[in-house]
Amino acid sequence: KPDFLPARINLVSTLFISGHFDEALAGGQAVLKDNPNEYRMLYIVGEILLRKGDKENANKYFSKVSKIAPDFKQVRKHLSEQ
Repeated sequence: KPDFLPARINLVSTLFISGHFDEALAGGQAVLKDNPNEYRMLYIVGEILLRKGDKENANKYFSKVSKIAPDFKQVRKHLSEQ
């Protein structure tokens, strides 16, 4: 398990983009266990949950992102659609 945060984020992003949602979700949750305020990973996990049809939990992640990184533009779109 790599401890280099950017590499872990890239791995989860690649899994997500490749459609491996379950593996990406597991990886994202592992990153968040070690880095609970990593807003980029919170956002990616929210996106994964949204793609899996879990809008309620996705929105919880998006809300966390908006509190930690209020200027993170990508999350505003999701929160405005609630």
